[in-house]
Amino acid sequence: MNVKIEKNAIGVGDKVRLLKTRQAFRKGYEPKYSHTIYKVISGNGYSYFIADDDGNILPKAYKYYELQRIESTQRFHTESRQREPRMTNKERRNKRELEELVSLKLTKRTFTVLRIGIRIPLTNKNN
Repeated sequence: MNVKIEKNAIGVGDKVRLLKTRQAFRKGYEPKYSHTIYKVISGNGYSYFIADDDGNILPKAYKYYELQRIESTQRFHTESRQREPRMTNKERRNKRELEELVSLKLTKRTFTVLRIGIRIPLTNKNN
């Protein structure tokens, strides 16, 4: 069986992105690869020298597993999402009480003591 095994699919002149360093135990989504597109200048199959759009060659040689070859220059940008802060019990209770007030649609003459659930008629001082 003749199987041709390639070292990797990156060659000189290919456009690539760099692998970003990630901090452990961070919540949320961070992209794995950089948004910047680089061009491969030279390489030996294991490590490669790359240059940015201006032609500046980066001082470090990058390993093949640190590079992601791209076919087109279309750029996708996903914004990192932050979680909403958790509600405290007090905030949760206040929210529930407000929802109860809205759902009851109280008349002008009565109001409800929310914790107990008793309706108390309002008396007019002019009477």
